[in-house]
Amino acid sequence: MTKAKKKITVPSEVRRRVEALRSEIDRHRHAYHVLDSPVISDQAYDALVAELSELERRYPSLRRPDSPTEKVGAAPREGFVKVRHKYRQWSFDNVFDEEEFRAWAERLRRRAAKIGLSDFVPEYVCELKIDGLKVILRYERGRFKQAATRGDGRVGEDITANIAAVETIPKTLKKPADLIVVGEVWISKREFERINAQRRRAGEPLFANPRNTAAGSLRQLDPTVTAGRKLEAFFYEINEVVLPAGESRPQTQAATLRLLSALGLPVNTHWKLARTEEEVENFYRFWTDKHTGEAYQVDGVVIKLNRIDWQKALGWTAKAPRFAVAWKFPAEQATTVVEDIVLQLGRTGALTPVAHLRPVKIAGTVVSRASLHNKDEIARLDLRVGDTVIIEKAGDIIPDIVKVLPDLRPPGAKPFDFRRAAEKVCPGGIAREDVGGGKGVIYYCRDKNGYEVVREKLTYFASKKGLDIAGLSRCTIAKLMDASLIDDPADIFFLTEENLLSLEGFKEKAARNLLEAVRAAAAAPLEKFLTALGIRHIGEETALAVAAYLSEKFFSGFESFSPRDLVVAGELSLDDWSRIEGVGDKAARALREWFTAAENIRLLERFDEAGVRLFPLRSRSDTSLRGKTVVITGTFDAYTREELKEKIRSLGGKVSSTVGAKTDFLLVGRKPGGKLAKARSLGLKIIPEEEVEDFLSGE
Repeated sequence: MTKAKKKITVPSEVRRRVEALRSEIDRHRHAYHVLDSPVISDQAYDALVAELSELERRYPSLRRPDSPTEKVGAAPREGFVKVRHKYRQWSFDNVFDEEEFRAWAERLRRRAAKIGLSDFVPEYVCELKIDGLKVILRYERGRFKQAATRGDGRVGEDITANIAAVETIPKTLKKPADLIVVGEVWISKREFERINAQRRRAGEPLFANPRNTAAGSLRQLDPTVTAGRKLEAFFYEINEVVLPAGESRPQTQAATLRLLSALGLPVNTHWKLARTEEEVENFYRFWTDKHTGEAYQVDGVVIKLNRIDWQKALGWTAKAPRFAVAWKFPAEQATTVVEDIVLQLGRTGALTPVAHLRPVKIAGTVVSRASLHNKDEIARLDLRVGDTVIIEKAGDIIPDIVKVLPDLRPPGAKPFDFRRAAEKVCPGGIAREDVGGGKGVIYYCRDKNGYEVVREKLTYFASKKGLDIAGLSRCTIAKLMDASLIDDPADIFFLTEENLLSLEGFKEKAARNLLEAVRAAAAAPLEKFLTALGIRHIGEETALAVAAYLSEKFFSGFESFSPRDLVVAGELSLDDWSRIEGVGDKAARALREWFTAAENIRLLERFDEAGVRLFPLRSRSDTSLRGKTVVITGTFDAYTREELKEKIRSLGGKVSSTVGAKTDFLLVGRKPGGKLAKARSLGLKIIPEEEVEDFLSGE
């Protein structure tokens, strides 16, 4: 007797979420496909669709034939003559990582076995996924007759006159073939910028991206507008072909691309026949790093089964071919849900709001937090716990929330009460400072000696950016503070094995290891010591500049010196500090205040009493990067990020986390993210991983 399947109960909040997602996705589909005026990025849209698909998979009873997950494109736009396609037009299913690609390939094998393809050993054709407008062209005896958009897959818009105005699409083929061919019309990034500059001068709305510029240019009721824009195309699929006598229809996708090229149609040359999944993955990885250098936008790789008879045997789902898939490049944007907003206390007592997110993959990594910068940013976004948001990760830093999708907001979501949350973190009250420069107001704990502030200062002092004391974690620091064993950074160097063994959970080996790390940190480079002190506005780069100045002015003849000797820095005027290259007005005031404060002079004396020794920054024999700003992106096989930073600084260079007009070099490793595209757009010097060693050796 067959056991009945257990019915899955669908929670009411899931039903509400699914309906809200369908409504939101349909709204964005209309804006994208019909109005050519997207409200959100393709990547954010893909993320919404992926969430809906997953919910429909998990709760099959929620599936509907009119769901956006079952639709292709959108209905034709009013004003155009409608064209019913002779062959159904499809979109591709997406995969986003190696695991999903392998799962797709495995599904192919299982289905091939199920339908009896006993000799199934797949080869794949990998093609760049051009981000343009899909078009279907018909030729009769080699002459162009008709063109249409994809529309909803069954009915499209007649754009024959507009395609006739595109010079790069041949109106006569090199052979008298009857042909229905599918391709992508695109516009170059340079032409996109030219058109938008023209529209800006005319006071017209700007296009969002090259894809929508191409779509908007083709879907004009006046073909002369199309003719005035430099549209181009690549063709990649044959729906139907009748060739001159003696010539047969291609039997593989690779042969299809060669035939299209032989007929005189433009074909993207960056395709590859891959005989294994590993070769597909290598192609994908190569173009993940290189695609931003092309003249057109590319958002992934399309992978197709090479043999056309196997394509037909494997067939299609309701909206996509089973034999092909689009492997999207790592997204710089994604959508997720804000699960909480918490205030993070920094080394200087500053409060930074951080959004805790439902984990989501972005730019190749899973993230669960996003920076909110300050109270003003929360108000600007009108962000609430439970909101669906678009997050963006630019390079290697923590992502930002760029947009809230209010139509997906759950009922009863309340504005974030910043002051109440701040008072929980800072029992002694909060103070505010307008930092200027458009950065808004920063809030601080008023009590600089409060427990939470001291704990964060000590944690930073022992961190990798500070003196890198292995084993001295935030948790251990809290235990030491609770036991009244440490109260300031100098106390760390007075710790004994007996002190540590008195802490709950501390064994002899852990105690000895920590004390060994403390002893090693007691011999500190001046720049690391200055960074570790956590002086406001003094980060790693500024600390390096200050260390160079102090070393040359006061300690040039010293092998090492005592922290007590740094009291001489209290003699420097505000003007003296300001004259140090890389020290701004706020940093100069902070340094002046710190080195003249009585409690800090006493702290330096206690470091001396604990046996701490400092080493001046030696003048560099090689200053090949002096005055140059270097940005690092991606991961490197031969270096850690800290090793690269240290080497760049040793050559006199400055390391920055953001690409801008003042950047001189970008070092590029694997999975570089958005910094590479920005550097190329600015025409900056790019150093690939294989050239980094020569670059750092001055060659």
